[in-house]
Order: sequence, then structure tokens, then C-alpha cells
Amino acid sequence: MLCCRAPKSRKSGPSTPQHANSPVPSTTTASTPQPPSLAETLSFASAPRPFKNPAWPSKVAGRRNKTLRQVLAAERERERVELERRKEVRRTREEGGMELDGKEEEEELVNYFTLEAPPSLLPQKKYCDLTGLEAPYTDPKTRLRYHSRELYAIVRTLPPGADQQYLAVRGSETVLK
Repeated sequence: MLCCRAPKSRKSGPSTPQHANSPVPSTTTASTPQPPSLAETLSFASAPRPFKNPAWPSKVAGRRNKTLRQVLAAERERERVELERRKEVRRTREEGGMELDGKEEEEELVNYFTLEAPPSLLPQKKYCDLTGLEAPYTDPKTRLRYHSRELYAIVRTLPPGADQQYLAVRGSETVLK
């Protein structure tokens, strides 16, 4: 038995099913502006940025980042050129009869290879002897550093001599004579 049905008509527009119990969507006209959403009001995308130059191109054609090898090679070349320039200045002084008190002052060039940082003013961080996390606590009896009270329970149950082995790993063991 063949039955032919008439094809359903398709509506142009959004195809949302309309249920009998669902409320009818409200239609807004183009004349009433929508208030900005919370995400739009908190967004910094439209905020003016006085530190950013609007004329600066976002992508410069042909520009790419240098690799570490290229940076170090350029640094060596800059150092070589600077040393040659200093030798030339020294040669012209000697030829001109201008001599410094017989002392040659060698200034060390500052570059990526010779740069040194001063010692930190902050105290050295202390790490847990058991886990390696930062250790705000120290056991007064064994002098082991620990991270939390759960680890303190483990520190208290260590067998004799194990605390000295942990201290030896850290490098602050007690030597008994």
C-alpha cells in the first residue's frame, strides 16, 4: 500500500520549533537600541590605549624574530668590531704621542656572555626535605623542613638516622665526633 503525502512547506527564516507551551518570542524593532551586555560593558577592547601607537603596523612585512644563535652571533660580531675600534683608538694615540701613564686600562665589554647580576636582597627560599615544595616550617628536633602538617606527621615517624640522611642530601648534616 503506497501512500503519498504532500511535502511540508519550508519557511524562510529561523527554523525554531514552536511548542504550544512555549512563550512567543518578543520582537524588537530596529528603532529600540539594545542595552550593552555585561561582557561588553566590562570589555577593555574599546578603551583608548594611549601607550599604543595607532600608526604602528601590526605585522611588519619581512620582519621575523631572531633565533638565539643569530643573537649570539650578532653579539660576537659587535664585540669584535668594538675591540677593533678600541685598538684603532689606542694606535692613533700612540702615533700622536699621547701616552697614558704607562698603564693600559682594559675595559671589559658588557655583553650577554659577561653580564652578571648582583646577589639578591631577598632571603633564600627554603624547600621541603621530603617533597621539594616550599617549606614554611622546620621541625626543631630533627631540623627537617616540611611543607604541611601531614608531612610533619611523617617527619615525626621517621626511623632513627633517616633524618640525618635527609639532612645529608640537603648538605646540612650534623657530624658527631
